[in-house]
Amino acid sequence: MFFKSVNGKSQYSYHRPARHLHHRYPVVHPPHKPQDQLSKMKHRKYKLLIIALLLIFAALLTITIIARLNNNSPFASSSWHELVYHRIFPRHSHASRMPCASNLWTLSNALVVYAANHQDNLPPAEKWCDVLMAEPGITHNHFICARSNAKKGQSSYTLNKHIIGRNLDELSPNTVILFESKPGWNQIGGAELLTPENHRLHPGSNVMLNNGKIRWYKTTDFNQLNWNIPPEQNE
Repeated sequence: MFFKSVNGKSQYSYHRPARHLHHRYPVVHPPHKPQDQLSKMKHRKYKLLIIALLLIFAALLTITIIARLNNNSPFASSSWHELVYHRIFPRHSHASRMPCASNLWTLSNALVVYAANHQDNLPPAEKWCDVLMAEPGITHNHFICARSNAKKGQSSYTLNKHIIGRNLDELSPNTVILFESKPGWNQIGGAELLTPENHRLHPGSNVMLNNGKIRWYKTTDFNQLNWNIPPEQNE
C-alpha cells in the first residue's frame, strides 16, 4: 500500500502480492491446541463406552432368550434382570411396587363402600372377591398385582380370616384387612399366606389396614402386623 498522485491528488493504491511469494514465504499453520487433543480423547472414550454398553445389552438379551428356551436355566426367572435394573436405577424400586398398592387401594375403597351399605359388615368370606367384582368400576385387573403370577380370574390379595363375621367398628384401626398373597380367588388366610415374593429386590408386602390406609411392610416388620386374632383362636 502506498500513496499515488493522480492529477495532483494523492490516492491510496494497493498491490496484491505476487502469486509466487508463497513459495518464498510458506504459510505456517498454528499448532493444534492441547484442548483439541483432549476433546478428541473424550470423544473416543464416549464411543468406547457406548460400544461397551451395547455389547453388555446384547449379551443380556442373548442370555434372556436362551433362558426362555431353557426352563431349567437359573436365568429362566424374569426377576434376575429386574434385580440388575433396580440396582442401576434404585429410585425406580419404589415406583415398581406402586401398581400393586394402587390396585389394593381400589379394592379397599370398594370394601369400604360395601361395609357402609351393610352396617359395617364385611362381604361373606366364601365369595368376597365375587362381591367386590359386582361393585362399580371394579375389574379383574384390580385383583392382580403386576409382579405376581396371578392370571385373569385369580386374585393377588387375600382377606384376613381372623376378622370374618366381625364388625369393622370392633376392630382397631391398624388391623389387617387385605394383604398380598399367592394367587387364589375368594381366598382367606392369615400370616401364613402373606408373601413378599412379588417384590424380590426389596422383600415386603402391601397391606390394607382398617383405617383405610395402604402400608408397605418389609419382611423384617411382618411381626408388627396386627391380625386381631380372637382370644379363642389364639389359644
